[in-house]
Amino acid sequence: MVGTVDFSQNRIANFYSSTRQALESSLQRIASGKKFRAPEDGVPEFMKVQKLRQDRRGYSLIQRDFGRARSVLAVAEKAGTHVVDNVERMKELVKRYWSEEDPVVKEGIKAEYDSLKTDIDRIIENTTYDGDQLIQNSSTVATLYLDPNDISKKLEIGFTNVDIVDTTNLEIDGDAGNQTEERALELIDEQYGNALSYLGEVTGQIRSVDAHASITESVIENGNAYESTINEVNDAEELNRVVTNEIRQQASLAMLSQASMYRMGVLSLLK
Repeated sequence: MVGTVDFSQNRIANFYSSTRQALESSLQRIASGKKFRAPEDGVPEFMKVQKLRQDRRGYSLIQRDFGRARSVLAVAEKAGTHVVDNVERMKELVKRYWSEEDPVVKEGIKAEYDSLKTDIDRIIENTTYDGDQLIQNSSTVATLYLDPNDISKKLEIGFTNVDIVDTTNLEIDGDAGNQTEERALELIDEQYGNALSYLGEVTGQIRSVDAHASITESVIENGNAYESTINEVNDAEELNRVVTNEIRQQASLAMLSQASMYRMGVLSLLK
């Protein structure tokens, strides 16, 4: 009979131990707010949560790179807008120059025209970002990866196929005053078209970056929401488990106490 009591006592002790572990686990889940904190919480779900977190980190890095690319393109857009404004003003000056008869006024118009040309050359030469020249650069300024799990999906930022303004032949009156108004306007219009093409290319790439950035943000938000459905604790359910395990723990303690007293009683009878 003593052996039977010892066997029952061991079973109760094991039940108490498992109940205590379940209670501690529930309390830890409530404290952390996560269901699957380790593989023992459920290997498939734990691995799925780890994959979601890895993807989220990858997309967060992509999102950071999109921010840098957007800054690069903002600089390029500002420079392109400035160049377009200068060429538009130069076209106005050509018309004014050829309709003006006062030599002094014409000289002032020509001085402004030449100043705008110099400003365009300065913009083309000095528009950089982190040391990279953005205008008339023969290489890609930035490469943006769109999927952390597939490096073949990428977006390249650069203006290798676009020529901006070349001021070499933009003379308001040509060599020794032999230029005609028509020829001067023709040359201006050609370079104005180049400037607009450059600005259009920049604007297009800005829209592309913004669109991909929006997609990346949605992927991150959806991943967060999906992880929440898998990994976040239902407080009401977990609290119910806590109460249940506390009751079981108290009951097992009472049974252990009773078993111990019963064992002592049996042993006293056998003396």
